[in-house]
Amino acid sequence: VIEMVALETKNLFKTHPDFHIAINLSASDISSKEILGGLQDLLNITGASKNNFLVEVTERGFVQADVVKTILQDIRAMGIDVAIDDFGSYLEKFEIDYLKIDKSFVDTLGKESATSQVVPHIIEMAKSLKLKMIVEGVEEEGQFIYLRDHGVQFAQGWLFSKPISFHELKIKLDNQIT
Repeated sequence: VIEMVALETKNLFKTHPDFHIAINLSASDISSKEILGGLQDLLNITGASKNNFLVEVTERGFVQADVVKTILQDIRAMGIDVAIDDFGSYLEKFEIDYLKIDKSFVDTLGKESATSQVVPHIIEMAKSLKLKMIVEGVEEEGQFIYLRDHGVQFAQGWLFSKPISFHELKIKLDNQIT
């Protein structure tokens, strides 16, 4: 596909510099560093500028997260944008009861970061889909209060307990009852 796009768009960006083309990458494409050479050839052949190309990766493409992260960084360094395709498709395909919010988003609550507004949006999305929520990585009282006040039903993290054995858990639970 990349070779075909390169041939078809050879002079396109000279006359239409603001146009962009999206290319779907499979899970195997995005998990192999070989894709980088093909994309670099595409840029060289077409004379594309920054952001003339966009690669789309489905959620399935992120299975090998460490490998994919490095490849995506390299793709973005080339000036090619990256999109997640079919975001949330699993939410409709499978019956699920909970949406789990990752610690990496919780860590940004109350901070000036690019992802600091992700948690409120995830919470609203979960509510609109009638999903219960679990948030992981709660370490600060302020995080807990924010999440509780915004309707998150369950939280886990070091604010509540460091990892303990099942035996220790049973003792704690038994002591709560008495």
